[in-house]
Amino acid sequence: IATNVVFLQRDPARAVRGLARVCKPGGLVAMLNPSPQMSAATAIAHADRQGLTGFDRVSFINWSNVAEHNHRFSAEQITELFTAAGLVEITIEPKIAGLVFFAKARKADRVTA
Repeated sequence: IATNVVFLQRDPARAVRGLARVCKPGGLVAMLNPSPQMSAATAIAHADRQGLTGFDRVSFINWSNVAEHNHRFSAEQITELFTAAGLVEITIEPKIAGLVFFAKARKADRVTA
């Protein structure tokens, strides 16, 4: 599981390949990262709608600020990253009003000769 890690990497494809590499055959790789909709403005609007205050509000808005200066992945980009890493059965779900994506996929079982 990589929660808010891949979007910070200089080479996200390499990071996903690394996750897939250390995952056992048949195991799951999962990640949570900002979507292209995540921005300071959308995070503030969401925080206002949800009544977030204090640390929760500050943390969420800070996350959006970091996201604006790093990678924000579309569902298509996540699919490409996972497919290139040899992952299958890809599922991508929008979370937090579409501001983030939770994605998971299975590492293919070993092929025996």
